[in-house]
Amino acid sequence: MDTHRYHSGHSNLWFLGLMEYHIYVDGSKLKDSVGYGVVILKDGEVIEELYGTVPDELVQGTEQLAGEIFAVKKAIEWCQRKGIDEVSIFYDYNGIEKWAVGDWKTNIPLTKEYAEFVRKSGIKINWNKVDSHTKNIWNDRADQLAKMGSISSEKPIPTDLQKEVEGFIKFLQLNNYKANLKGIYNSSSAKIQVFKGETDLGHINIYLTKKEGIVLRLHELKDKSYESIFDSLWKDYLYGEKQLLLF
Repeated sequence: MDTHRYHSGHSNLWFLGLMEYHIYVDGSKLKDSVGYGVVILKDGEVIEELYGTVPDELVQGTEQLAGEIFAVKKAIEWCQRKGIDEVSIFYDYNGIEKWAVGDWKTNIPLTKEYAEFVRKSGIKINWNKVDSHTKNIWNDRADQLAKMGSISSEKPIPTDLQKEVEGFIKFLQLNNYKANLKGIYNSSSAKIQVFKGETDLGHINIYLTKKEGIVLRLHELKDKSYESIFDSLWKDYLYGEKQLLLF
């Protein structure tokens, strides 16, 4: 299997325009769950996205690393299914390339199996290092998908409505929104008024249900374009951030 190295931001980036398929990969760990995310582009257009949870037996204490590796394997398997024999893979963790090309020793079963899998894949891979947290749109999207994957497995359902609502308000404030609790009704529903700057965005509703536990409803937002933003913030708070806020 051939591997080639091209680092985004360097003078040889022009070559990437000749590659038909670009795939961005990432992993994420939220609480006790590890997810992977994959964004697949053809000629600059997204044609497919993949994400999911890495099985616990494959993580084996490696945490986010398992997500990074699993994402590459899912990308390669996708190429194999589609009959694609050459691809550019973009990653933000150095080991993704270095284990694959033999620059780093594979000291644990996870990395040994990964390196062997890549070598035997039959795919010509052009490796591209992307600096994390540099606002690369597709790397950010892969990260978002990985987070979605890490929360897609079953989680404990919270039952203390007031505690969750107060924590979420603090989380919104940390993310530059004004949020005011309008009230908690019958110990089963809460209404939060939210602002961006001086703009009133409407209300967020949080309900305590017997079947699903605590759920978010966004039907009272004035600007529907904020629905996906607040849904993402709710998931980030509920599964990854709240313990930093409540204690």
